[in-house]
Amino acid sequence: MLEQLYSILQQTLTITAFVIGMMIVIEFINVKTDGLWSSKLQTSPWAQILIGALMGVIPGCLGTYTMVSLYVHRVVNFPALMAALIATAGDEVFFMFSLFPANALKIILILFVVAIAVGAVLQMTMKDKYIGLSEKEFPLHDEPECHNHNHGHFLKEHVWNHVIKVHLPKIFLWSFSVILIITILENYIDIQGFVSDNLYIVLLLALLIGIIPQSGPHLVFVLLFSNGTIPLCILLANSIVQDGHGALPLLAESRKAFLLSKGMKIILGAAIGTIGLLIGI
Repeated sequence: MLEQLYSILQQTLTITAFVIGMMIVIEFINVKTDGLWSSKLQTSPWAQILIGALMGVIPGCLGTYTMVSLYVHRVVNFPALMAALIATAGDEVFFMFSLFPANALKIILILFVVAIAVGAVLQMTMKDKYIGLSEKEFPLHDEPECHNHNHGHFLKEHVWNHVIKVHLPKIFLWSFSVILIITILENYIDIQGFVSDNLYIVLLLALLIGIIPQSGPHLVFVLLFSNGTIPLCILLANSIVQDGHGALPLLAESRKAFLLSKGMKIILGAAIGTIGLLIGI
C-alpha cells in the first residue's frame, strides 16, 4: 500500500512539475516579449492548429501539457487544443515504436492528418472557441515594474501569484485524485480480462478506456495489436480518444472543455473504428 501511495505521489509530482514548468516558461517568454509572440499566435488560428497537431504527435505528454497551458491562457483556441488532443497518444507511442515501428509511424501520420482536419472543421464551425475559460486574455500585468523586466517582480507577480497560487493546487489535487481512483480500480478490475473475441465489444472497451486521463491502461491495446489479436482500427480508435496524462491539467482548469473534447473524440474514434472493422482494416 505504501509503495502504491509513493508511486501515485511520484506520478502526481511529475505531472505537476511538467505543467507548472511549462506555465512558467510561457509566462516568462510572454513578459519578455511584451506579449508579442502570443498576440501573433492568437491572431493566427490556422497556425495554431498546425502547431497543436505537431505538439500532439511528440511522444509523451509534454507537448500536450504545453498546448493545455497555452489554451488556459487563451493563446490558442479550442480547435487547436483539439488538434493536439487527437494527435497525441501519450506514453504509449514509445511502446509502439519499440514493438512495431512501421505501423507506429503509420498511426502517428493518420492521427496527425485527422487532427488537422478536425481542427479545421471546428475552426470554421465553432462560435465559442474558448470553452470553459473565464480569463479574458493572457495576463500581462501592466504595472510599470513589469515593463522594467525586473526578475524579482516576475517571480512574485507571475510565478507566485499567478502560476503557483492559482494553478498549482488545482493541478496537483486533480492529478492526485484521478491517479488514486484509477489505481484503486485497477486493483479490483482486470481490464485485460474483459477483452473478448467480439471485436465490436473490444472497440467499445477501447473507446471507454480511452476516456481515462492516464497513460498505462491503454497499453493493453498496444500489446494486443502487437500480438495480432486486434486490428489496427481498434488501436487507432483508442489512440484518438486517449491523451495520456496530457488532459489532466485541462480537467483541473476546465471540466467543460475536458468533457467536450472527450465526447468529440469518442464520436470520432467510434466512427473510424467501426468503418475500419467493416472494411477489414
